[in-house]
Amino acid sequence: MFNQFWSSITSGGPVVIMIAAALAVLLFFWGIASALGRSFDPARRRLEEIATDSGAAPPSAGLGQRIAAAMRPVER
Repeated sequence: MFNQFWSSITSGGPVVIMIAAALAVLLFFWGIASALGRSFDPARRRLEEIATDSGAAPPSAGLGQRIAAAMRPVER
């Protein structure tokens, strides 16, 4: 059985493509889960609330600030 598997890999059969596709899907979903985990982190959310809690209404954000705020959860 191992010999058949090894010969399929070395001949460039569909097993190599399936393994590469599986790894790509795994890495994609791992990245999505990591980004969502960071964006919903309660400690990060509370620190952002503390940082913006100044008593006065914050000025309206410009386009650059809105893009930066949208990218902040996935900036790493």
